[in-house]
Amino acid sequence: SDPSQALDRTDPVASADATTAQSYILSFATINTVGAAASSNAGNVSSYTFSYNSGTTGVNRALFVGISYRHACFGGCDKTVGSVTYGGQALTQVGVVSYETGSVPVTRHARVYIYRLVNPPTGANNLVVNWSSSLEQGAVIGAVTYDNVNQSTPTGTFASATGTSTTPS
Repeated sequence: SDPSQALDRTDPVASADATTAQSYILSFATINTVGAAASSNAGNVSSYTFSYNSGTTGVNRALFVGISYRHACFGGCDKTVGSVTYGGQALTQVGVVSYETGSVPVTRHARVYIYRLVNPPTGANNLVVNWSSSLEQGAVIGAVTYDNVNQSTPTGTFASATGTSTTPS
């Protein structure tokens, strides 16, 4: 290649327009935490409410909530999350994974849910989780808000795995 050839970076076939020094700077928005991560431990309840502050800054915000619980199943493992709201707005379920161990009449069942809400209300609002029936062993609920999140597709495809091992990987 001849270094004296002045090819245009914007239009490589247009060498006479004197724009060889132009380059476009590509930038990507950084996803930031704007609502501090918070967690709460729900007792043996069928509904749990706590105040969560999603922050007041940032654009294209998204709230993510993780809910995990374990319970003993006596004849059926029917305890599911029925709904999650923040500031009165319903969250969308991203995914759920379940794991069961033991045998009838008593099995142990664990579930983890991920929920999301794009453009959540700012500031402190109630985060409410409702289950289909009361839990025997409580739950842990965590929440965090990010900004610069794609509002139409804030998450990819949910993926999960379960298993038991003495050497997990």
